[in-house]
Amino acid sequence: MAISPDGAWLATASEDKTVRIWDRASGTCTATLIGHTSGVRSVAISPDGTWLATASSDGTVRVWDPVSGTCTATLTRHTGEAWSVAISPDGTWLATTDGYDGTVRVWDRASGNCTATLTGHTDRVRSVAISPDGTWLATASEDETVRIWDRASGTCTNTLTRHTDKVWSVAISPDGTWLATASEDETVRIWDAGNHRVLTLVRADGPLYSCLWAPDGRSIAVAGDRGLYLYKFHP
Repeated sequence: MAISPDGAWLATASEDKTVRIWDRASGTCTATLIGHTSGVRSVAISPDGTWLATASSDGTVRVWDPVSGTCTATLTRHTGEAWSVAISPDGTWLATTDGYDGTVRVWDRASGNCTATLTGHTDRVRSVAISPDGTWLATASEDETVRIWDRASGTCTNTLTRHTDKVWSVAISPDGTWLATASEDETVRIWDAGNHRVLTLVRADGPLYSCLWAPDGRSIAVAGDRGLYLYKFHP
């Protein structure tokens, strides 16, 4: 699920191959985006709220107009499932992960061309996040690692290896100072984005699959097998 910048609408992705647009005030579905031929794994909304991108297990990434519900571009370079999508803070590029070959791809929004392929993970990449200034990315993988990438060069600048099972989700705090990672090892870890050390670790009572920072940068919502957790981070 993704929420528009103004909070007026949201988009949800489903295994039924569709993406739905919902009005926040009324709770009604205002559009159903149809075009993917398999389940939709991820959705992201542009910073200005005028377009959104989806990643699907059909191997494609699609760009949509949320008002008309039409697909304006289809990106097709993935060799397996397109699992996660994130949009840059300026809306000029996006990053997607492959659920098959362990790659991360960077795309130019205007042309739809793949401008870089980031390699290094040895298993499926489940999540990608872009820093608030757009200069680096973080990815989470089933190879039990989180990787930090330089946007300009496309190189991996650090590999975080403290998790002991598949890492399903990575989120960057709104000010770019911390990372949160959620893992099947039943922990959520908070990392210092500067020196990449673990600042704190919280254990849950089951595998964790998704994490998201609150706008204040001090609270984290984490979803897992046993439910939804809300943690307050005190640095």
